[in-house]
Amino acid sequence: IVRRVDSRLNEIGKVLQSDRSEVEACLQSRAVYRLPDRDVAHEAVVDFDSFFFESKSAYEITVSFLERFFSLILGKPLGPGSGKDAGRHVEEALRNRGAQTRWIDEMRKKRNLLIHERATWLAFEVTEGDPFRFDPVLLTKSVERIEDDPDRLSIEQCRSIWQGFVSSYEHIEAWLKEEVATANNVRAE
Repeated sequence: IVRRVDSRLNEIGKVLQSDRSEVEACLQSRAVYRLPDRDVAHEAVVDFDSFFFESKSAYEITVSFLERFFSLILGKPLGPGSGKDAGRHVEEALRNRGAQTRWIDEMRKKRNLLIHERATWLAFEVTEGDPFRFDPVLLTKSVERIEDDPDRLSIEQCRSIWQGFVSSYEHIEAWLKEEVATANNVRAE
């Protein structure tokens, strides 16, 4: 999904770069630039939505796996009062191992917003230069200026969530190795 988002954004960026005079005219008149292939923008939005839905699902599956691993393999609960608190126990374990966990709450909030409350559409913050720089932003409401949407979602936020997600697996792996070693030592005694 991440590669598809990047691919679509690169495709849009090439179109915007190649039609610079029209983009400049739209910027001057504060008009909306319309892509020749409107489907590519819709597909990018679907890919962004998929990213949040699938990332949250993958995290929930990971938490469920950890809960079962602790119960069935290690013979102990993931944490006190596991079950509905399993996600909280995983976050706490990640923090205790030095992992950044802000991405979990950000992912949860954005996914709930995008799935349950609002539709999004793709906009670009344009920075003049040669070449132009186009920073994609998902808007969640109709605004005149991008910064007027407090729930907007920048590509940097998406990357931060993805990087947090990926790096957390290194911490989870180390945690499981510690737990297995401890369980093996206890059994050996």
